[in-house]
Amino acid sequence: MIDFIKARCTDKEWIENILVENPEHFNTNQKLKCSDGEITYPLMGNLENLRIKVTERDAYLSGSLHKYFNLKKIGKAANCDQFSFCDLIESIKLLQIDLQNYDLRKTVITQLESGFNIEVDNCQELIRNKILMEKFRLFTANGDNTRIDQRNFRRDDYVMKIYHKGKEHENEELCSYELLRFEVKITRSRVLKNMGICSLLDLKRLDCFNSIYKSLISRFKNLTIIDELNPKELRDHSSKEIILFKDGINPFYWNNLRGTDSSRKKKAFNRLLENLNLLNTKRDIMHKISQQYGFMIHGTSLKPSPSQC
Repeated sequence: MIDFIKARCTDKEWIENILVENPEHFNTNQKLKCSDGEITYPLMGNLENLRIKVTERDAYLSGSLHKYFNLKKIGKAANCDQFSFCDLIESIKLLQIDLQNYDLRKTVITQLESGFNIEVDNCQELIRNKILMEKFRLFTANGDNTRIDQRNFRRDDYVMKIYHKGKEHENEELCSYELLRFEVKITRSRVLKNMGICSLLDLKRLDCFNSIYKSLISRFKNLTIIDELNPKELRDHSSKEIILFKDGINPFYWNNLRGTDSSRKKKAFNRLLENLNLLNTKRDIMHKISQQYGFMIHGTSLKPSPSQC
């Protein structure tokens, strides 16, 4: 579930010192001023796939914790297998050791990406023809001109992406070809703080893990995903409902609605989708996400078992 993180290390001197003193371990690109031997910033280093950057004022750590864990365990930078809560806890422990026992309480997470890899029957068809909107707004890019079919929804506090993960990693042993990736990157630390997440150590707390899951589900529910664009059942409905359906599947239609009129029509449109039985794809994905989360924290159920970690 947890993948990319970006965190500011508040003890900048500690991070700078370990990069300078262990250039081979961190693959440090140390540069010194010829005149006085001082470091030329930025000072860069790597820890497996994780990137460390030190400037005159700050130190940052960024990258995929999931890939970091797999590199440490199996030597592959893959992130399409399951990454459980116990795996996350172990990755944090490994990271702290690699940073020479740096106090992870002295970190501030500024970005956090999490999501699920979901096996589906026809990923390309689903992305191109069934995922229409998020909060009744159009996606910002669809990725049709790249090798990954994709839907991006960029908002003030987060970026949501839905794409063909199996196609991205079709040569990767750990990936199923028909693999849908649903992920949300929170881009504001204040949003994370409201979820109780401040430092990297907070990621070891089950309540924070649950908060991230609930946030993902909440945002997934805002997606408009319908089974088909031309349902035969629509012919049996009133002309008013036919017009509402044809208007409603067009994101630009909702741009011109405001206030109570917008709210009323959104509710009517959602009811119509229910009546037409067009939400099976969305329900199926929701069910798979719920099942996957259960395995992530306990193996088979949603009840956590911290003793397993």
